[in-house]
Amino acid sequence: MDPDKITRTADNVGCLKDWIGSFKQWMRDEESRGKITESDRLEILELNRQWQANRGPLINGNIKHQLTEWLQKIVTK
Repeated sequence: MDPDKITRTADNVGCLKDWIGSFKQWMRDEESRGKITESDRLEILELNRQWQANRGPLINGNIKHQLTEWLQKIVTK
């Protein structure tokens, strides 16, 4: 990662109050924006928990794929 290319996200993505917040805070804020439902948020948090517990793409690639799809939807909404 090139630190010179790290920039703030658009106002419609990311944590509402903090420039850099936690993943949980980000998902709560996306729910507040109406981009995801509470059920979606809980599913995303569970996928993230599973991915963090085992980041092996061969063993846990399906979890990574599902989580990536959710995050792409959120960012492009």
